[in-house]
Amino acid sequence: PSEEPSEPDLDPLDGFVPVFRAIACSDTHVSSTGDVTATRLANLFKSAYKYASAHEAYNTVDAMLVAGDLTNAGKPSELKAWKSIADANIKEETTLMTVMGNHEHYKGGIAAYTENMDPNLDKHIVVNGYHFIGISTRADDSYPTEVQNWLREELEKAAADDPEKPIFVFMHHHENTVYVSRTWKTSFSSQIKNILKKYPQVIHFSGHSHGPINNPLTIWQDNFTTVGTGTLAYFEMESGMTEGTVPKDADQAAQFHIIEVDANNRVRILPYNLLTDSFFKTPA
Repeated sequence: PSEEPSEPDLDPLDGFVPVFRAIACSDTHVSSTGDVTATRLANLFKSAYKYASAHEAYNTVDAMLVAGDLTNAGKPSELKAWKSIADANIKEETTLMTVMGNHEHYKGGIAAYTENMDPNLDKHIVVNGYHFIGISTRADDSYPTEVQNWLREELEKAAADDPEKPIFVFMHHHENTVYVSRTWKTSFSSQIKNILKKYPQVIHFSGHSHGPINNPLTIWQDNFTTVGTGTLAYFEMESGMTEGTVPKDADQAAQFHIIEVDANNRVRILPYNLLTDSFFKTPA
């Protein structure tokens, strides 16, 4: 007689012990070191490190990725303010990676970003064996052919290095995937999706929409995985909401993700609410 089917594993991450940890956020919209988003940015570092330090098995934050709109208008003074907050709060163990969003183009542009934040618009950085690939928008929501070709080439390199490991990709704009992306997405959505869909190990982080990360639709999975990164500034919703796209008390927004990987290349993404200094709860 055939064997009875085994009981299903009710917890697919049972026994999960992280060997790598990163932070993902976007749309911090810092204008000066004295505004509320600056305080929230500083608290983001503090909360992430507090969580990591309390973890018995692994107490390090290896990387922080910021998917654009670091500032409100991209002015040199705003970029310097953002950098000063990061420098005052980041630990040596953590690799910081940023890309430009559309707001960086308002009053500063590429020259201000490369001079005051990062000389590289696009980056492929390997942190403790994990590949991070970030691309900056060239103007508003533009990811032209040369950027697409670069992304394609870097993904090939990352996959060749270890096809079993996750590849983390980040950019400011969504494709037509996660919540609010029908309203706020790049006009290059189909081109970017066609590149990413060849790599099921890609986990893609994007912002721009200010959609709340505790909405279940903030994660989308098909040929690859993509996640909305939320905001530290103010929420927006999809068009057609009864209160409009910007809800009441929209400025009560400060959210980010903690990403962990275990030795079996399993990934968990933990949404965090800075205003309560706690993870979002999943109903039992």
